[in-house]
Amino acid sequence: MVLGTLALAVPSLAGGNALEYDVQSGIAGIQNNQSVGWQFDVLETITVQALTWTDEDLDGLSHAHETGIWDSAGNLLASVVIPAGTDAPLRGIWRSVAIEPIELAPGESYTVGGLNNAQSIDRLALNVNLTFVNAAIDVGDALFAPINGGFQRPTSVSGAFNGFYGPSFQIGDGQLDCLVVTDAQIDCHADGTTFTWTVQGTNTCTGASHMFNFTGSGAAAGEQVCFTLIVYDETGGVCCTTDLCIAAPDCSLPALPSDIDGDGAVQILDLLALLAAWGVCPVTFDPAGGCPADLNGDDVVGIADLLIMLMTWG
Repeated sequence: MVLGTLALAVPSLAGGNALEYDVQSGIAGIQNNQSVGWQFDVLETITVQALTWTDEDLDGLSHAHETGIWDSAGNLLASVVIPAGTDAPLRGIWRSVAIEPIELAPGESYTVGGLNNAQSIDRLALNVNLTFVNAAIDVGDALFAPINGGFQRPTSVSGAFNGFYGPSFQIGDGQLDCLVVTDAQIDCHADGTTFTWTVQGTNTCTGASHMFNFTGSGAAAGEQVCFTLIVYDETGGVCCTTDLCIAAPDCSLPALPSDIDGDGAVQILDLLALLAAWGVCPVTFDPAGGCPADLNGDDVVGIADLLIMLMTWG
């Protein structure tokens, strides 16, 4: 259950996703068992910390994708398998898997590519509108490899003008989670159904600390409740997004013994019921007890019970 979304604007850093694109732009490529990707030139030294695969709908990948980076000589510098589903952390539209950081030198050309799947239901995007490209790289040709050739460096140049997405990578140091939670607290509201979850943490786009208040209502006790946090950079682009989930607390109000008629309030009808039962409680064989106005359990409805009722009036 997702109960709400919180958007947070933060300044951008040099690190993060290598590029971003408008998911409403471009066209869908043909799905094949084929390695696809794109070439890029490095303009200044960068550190690649993760390999990624696009998840435009933010709902998980339909298939796993082996993904890698090669240098211009064809040497595979790093590779991972980005799993199907939502296990891989999501940053922006990219599912990411961390690698042992590798440094790419300026003045060199590299290829990022990955193995697509003919049964994939995720769009293989091409001819997209790039909305951000890290200033340390220059995006080159879209590349592909022979169909059914397995995981390999794609080297054939496509007519697509700026890559197949598909594969990409993340630049910079730091954690890949969108938010590192440092403290959290749940508070129930007086209505017995609503709660507020206060979360403190640092966003990994900038390392800044923040406090968020998420309010939920209507979930059964123990039910998983998720709130979506979206962090935007200063240009309006998505820096990262994540779901923060908890088990809904039991906020139900304890039963009030003075609420004799069970309507959720201690009022005049309860007082009348207490006065009508005034005196010694009758003998009963009811296991649940036959003297609901005996609030202190001494088998007599009297002044002590009246005082208890008045103390809980309302």
